[in-house]
Amino acid sequence: MSAKFLLPALIGLLAPMGVLADGCHGEFARRLERYAQAADSLRPEKPGVAWVYAADGSRFSAPQALWMKAQVRAVEQACVRGDSGAAEQRLAGLGALLGTR
Repeated sequence: MSAKFLLPALIGLLAPMGVLADGCHGEFARRLERYAQAADSLRPEKPGVAWVYAADGSRFSAPQALWMKAQVRAVEQACVRGDSGAAEQRLAGLGALLGTR
């Protein structure tokens, strides 16, 4: 299942239970969902790929794409742990690379 479907489901399930930290829903969750969709649109899995393109045409190196996917997972895990500070810091780094769309 792709992150663009899994993330909203995860947030929808965990938010009512109070598992997400205070800063991990609302506008933060919307930004995370946007970034997750952009990262999920990148396909660096193909052998020999040096550049990958996001759905909006942005170009990234394959290592950058893999890093973005890992950051999305790390933000989700930080939210589940209730560590909104770490989640915000990682999301800010992800936004800097994506150009804060």
